[in-house]
Amino acid sequence: MRFTVNSLTFLLFLPGVVLICFCVYFLGTGIYQLAAWNKTSGVITEVVNIGTVENSFHEKATFVDDRGKSLEVIALSGFLNEEDTFEGTVTIVYDPANSANARIVFLRDYLLLLFLPFGALLVFLGWPFEKG
Repeated sequence: MRFTVNSLTFLLFLPGVVLICFCVYFLGTGIYQLAAWNKTSGVITEVVNIGTVENSFHEKATFVDDRGKSLEVIALSGFLNEEDTFEGTVTIVYDPANSANARIVFLRDYLLLLFLPFGALLVFLGWPFEKG
């Protein structure tokens, strides 16, 4: 059995593997936080521009941890328009060992799941096949 590796198809395989690893890591981290960290509710208090990207608006929420301490957390993902941000009550997960390590749970943070099939397609198209 002899496999041929075409450099063009290998250029599909490698980014596919990287994309799958990236997706699995971030989705796995999010699922772990949902399963192992404490959950509470919080209220969006304002929308802030954190300055990583020009006009990138992120929700800022306050919550109270299990020790009664009031904390603030800023959403990981943001929007380009301030009007698109979410308002109201949100679910927040936080590390019981360190309440300052918290994040707001949004469905949009799991849209990364949509890139998994694309990564699998790249791996499939770049897979070295048997020369016959």
